[in-house]
Amino acid sequence: MALIKCSECGKEYSNNAPACPKCGNPTEGKEVAPKQQTVVVQKKKSSAWAWIVVAIVGIGILGATGTLSNLTASYNLDVTVDDGGVNKLGVCYVKGKITNKGDSDVTECTLTFNLVKDETQEYVGKAVTKFSTIKAGETLKYEANGVCDSSVKNAKWKYDIKCGDNE
Repeated sequence: MALIKCSECGKEYSNNAPACPKCGNPTEGKEVAPKQQTVVVQKKKSSAWAWIVVAIVGIGILGATGTLSNLTASYNLDVTVDDGGVNKLGVCYVKGKITNKGDSDVTECTLTFNLVKDETQEYVGKAVTKFSTIKAGETLKYEANGVCDSSVKNAKWKYDIKCGDNE
């Protein structure tokens, strides 16, 4: 084995090497195969603790579960929330029921839930669902979906409903 000097960087290395180990300059008279690069992709495991935290945050964000009918008196609609939350990707949802307690059908309703920080009353997300018709006396299940800030810990859902000409 003889040592040769790299024509690029001046480092001495074996003449048996296909290229300079310091700068990669090919050894004269030797063909260098292109480097292959291997990329290892590991699937990130989600721990049970992460899901527990997501569930706790979702329950905390939901706040008090129950009837929210006082805000829908003008339509005689009763909105209840059964479940809701935000996952770690910021996808939020609210599930529940809406009941038309009136004597006439209500049409073209949009039920919007806004996620509001407790401290600042700042809006940090929104979930929306729509109904074409809620018949008199009818109860429908709903699921409102949207995008929310998943980092918020103390927030509550506030909602607004608009129907027919009032949209």
